[in-house]
Amino acid sequence: ELIAGTDREITLNVADGLGYRLANFNTGLIIDYTKPVKPVITFLDGQSVSIESNSTGVTNYYVYQDSIPAENTALNAKFTIPAADAASYNLCSQLAPLAIADPAYVLKIFATDGATLGKSNASDVETISYVPMLKNSVLLTNTNSGAAISTVLGGQYDATCTFTSDQNVSNGVTLTAQLDLATVKMAYEVQSSSNPFAVPVTVFVNDATQDVANIAKITYPADYIAQRVYIKLGSKVYRYTLPATGNSSSAPADISGGVLVNQTL
Repeated sequence: ELIAGTDREITLNVADGLGYRLANFNTGLIIDYTKPVKPVITFLDGQSVSIESNSTGVTNYYVYQDSIPAENTALNAKFTIPAADAASYNLCSQLAPLAIADPAYVLKIFATDGATLGKSNASDVETISYVPMLKNSVLLTNTNSGAAISTVLGGQYDATCTFTSDQNVSNGVTLTAQLDLATVKMAYEVQSSSNPFAVPVTVFVNDATQDVANIAKITYPADYIAQRVYIKLGSKVYRYTLPATGNSSSAPADISGGVLVNQTL
């Protein structure tokens, strides 16, 4: 009997035609029936994740998008992560920017203990939602140190989600924390047609489920209307689509429904 989580030696019994056993010996072969532990994924920052299986002998992690097909081969995988690279892996760089209609990637990840998929033991599957927020984006950070002073320039990130330089030209997008000592962040993708002199729109946002409303003010040119941004208020990151009409600090937009589970900026 093969039992999950155990290895079994293969022994050979030799018998005659009457069923009398003539010999019994160990072949020296072992069936490896121990599958790796399901991987644990930790979001490190807006770029990288840590993938870990609490098992020895893990060689690779296979990543699939949406589902794992029945004809499960490495060619079907979106990409493969060697175990040696999994402690801090730039997941953001492997994924294209999402279309406005797509909320997040659904990734299914499992570990294997051999070099060849199909000839290795595979772990159970871990499923995560993921958004490559820093892909070709600008990250604004603003801290209210007793006065609401807007952040206009931020850090620029390339197609690998890697910081390249400080922004030196305004795109007309600004971010302001409204509460004393509060810090907010926002990642947005620069629009090629952006005109910083266009009539701006100003919106205030908060999470209405928080005990203390951590309000941020965003101002942007009209050509950013309907564009998606990612905002960090407190310890949470939110997905938000910029509206055509502004509002006021007394009636901020509630973005609590756009929380990105486990992700950070």
